[in-house]
Amino acid sequence: MRVLSGWMLALWSRAVLAATVLVACSADPEAPRDGEARDADGAAADATLDAHGVTADTAEAAVAPTRDAASDAREEGATVAPALDASLDRAMGLLDEAGVDASTGDGADARAEAAMDVARDAALVEAGVDAAREAALDAVMDSSPDAAVDIPRELTPDAAPDVAPDARPDAAPDAAPDASPDVAPPPPPPPPPPPTAVLSPSGAVWRYLDDGSDPGPAWTTPAFRDAAWRSGPAQLGFGDGGEATVVRYGADPANKHITTYFRRAFTVADPTAFRFVVMRLVRDDGAVVYVNGREARRDNLAAGAVTRATLAALTVGGVEEDTFQERLLDPSLLVAGVNTLAVEVHQSARDSSDLSFDLELVGFRDSFVPEESDPVLLAVGDISTCRTDDDERTARIVDALPGPVATLGDTVYDSGNEAEFMMCFAPTWGRHRARIRPAVGNHEYYTPDAAPYYRYFGAAAGDPARGYYSYDLGAWHVVALNSNCAAVGGCGAGSPQDRWLAADLAASRARCTLAYWHHPLFTSGTHGPTAEVRPLYQRLYDADADLVLTGHEHDYERFAPMDAMGNANAARGIREFVVGTGGVELRWFPGVAANSEVRDVATHGVLRLVLRATGYAWRFVPVAGEAFTDSGVGACH
Repeated sequence: MRVLSGWMLALWSRAVLAATVLVACSADPEAPRDGEARDADGAAADATLDAHGVTADTAEAAVAPTRDAASDAREEGATVAPALDASLDRAMGLLDEAGVDASTGDGADARAEAAMDVARDAALVEAGVDAAREAALDAVMDSSPDAAVDIPRELTPDAAPDVAPDARPDAAPDAAPDASPDVAPPPPPPPPPPPTAVLSPSGAVWRYLDDGSDPGPAWTTPAFRDAAWRSGPAQLGFGDGGEATVVRYGADPANKHITTYFRRAFTVADPTAFRFVVMRLVRDDGAVVYVNGREARRDNLAAGAVTRATLAALTVGGVEEDTFQERLLDPSLLVAGVNTLAVEVHQSARDSSDLSFDLELVGFRDSFVPEESDPVLLAVGDISTCRTDDDERTARIVDALPGPVATLGDTVYDSGNEAEFMMCFAPTWGRHRARIRPAVGNHEYYTPDAAPYYRYFGAAAGDPARGYYSYDLGAWHVVALNSNCAAVGGCGAGSPQDRWLAADLAASRARCTLAYWHHPLFTSGTHGPTAEVRPLYQRLYDADADLVLTGHEHDYERFAPMDAMGNANAARGIREFVVGTGGVELRWFPGVAANSEVRDVATHGVLRLVLRATGYAWRFVPVAGEAFTDSGVGACH
């Protein structure tokens, strides 16, 4: 296989064409032409060569061996002349049949093909053409520095060039000999699929059984026939006033049906395309979700067998009634083709005032924490202890996510002393120390003045006499405060920290503001609210701040936007997160605080915030192997 670039291949084929034509035109020893006729022939040949992009120098070099061979042939006289004469006659006949005008070069490609037929029949001419081909090929190979391409065997000097019969002299000089303007270019590759896909949307139509009867043991399976059930779009339920479909609860409001059943089918072409699937569920009060007959999730219902008379564990109320609760679904539960969702929603009491249900499935092809162009802030508190390795599991989350890290206090247990920082925190989270913007917790102050904490983090922790500071991140102003009020002269109105905060907020020109500290003002956890920080919350509320992040409680909790007194206020309220899930042992919720939207006490993880110019998005990222997650978006005031 010879190797040539595209333009070299075109030049070589045109040199062969010129050589063949000139040999045929010079092969008549009995009828020599005068100088004028030869000049006319030369002009015609030049026109043909120019039309094919062949220069006079290139053509001369390519056909010189052929002319020499033809001259030798003429000298041999009568023995060669009849063969040449017959070859010329046949060539002219073929040119006439192909419609070639020798004076203009029109039909030059057909002329080349005819000349090559002649060359195959006349041994002397073929020898000359072969020599010309070799000379042209060698000349081009020696002169071209271009990148090489493979030339098929049939286009090497041992075979006739494949010249398209409909090619014209006005074709692009660097086009391949067999190129055709009618051949469409290959289509562009398809775009990559979107990173997410809604597999079953919220607001979808569901079939439901709302007469209080038992549907039987097979009701969760794909084969179950539910054609006789009622149907309607979600949200389904009663009692709240915003339902798309109102379901029945029986004739007696004081003795309602405990359980209502829901089913729907959806299609997934290829479940293996999704690394993660998030199930978002609205349930009031409890629910069990089945996928293709297998239990996939249980919310607010005790473990064990469930019947239509089983009550939910707790009463769901307030904003939680309409809040999607998220869990990661095992993608192996899905099948290619038609899948079946079956959900039973249970009341916590027979006289329950309302019922709510909706469900959404979202598939993520790569990661459910996609890369962002906007600044990202990671946040978590209550991190390291030498008793468990859960802090290493959360540190691995931070390994994979960019952005600074706001630690929300109680960095290391139990006393925040030097040895604990070196032996418990440094081997796990220590690799992220340069990224950490810390807030100090109460466990750090178990060692006088939290001195090891301030030494470990240095200038990043702020003035050791204060422990509060601020910085800007993208379009946001971020404030780290010290909720150990007694250690810094109090947190009340007019305290040093409050005066500093007022001046800091007044100096900021950012539209969006976030603050974080250790002790939460609002919580459903075991410690209860820390009322001493209310003036700081009020100061932030008066400045139209947007978010507050806290730790202290060993759990995760998200609240609806509220004012400093705990009243829901969607227009101006601050949304508080409690993220005490960094690695220490988790606890429990003795009750449910007002305006609590989402809670979890079973999962370690990290809160990821995307700080946009006019809003924010959040995602609780669980440690590997855990299912709980939480996400949403909000706008700045």
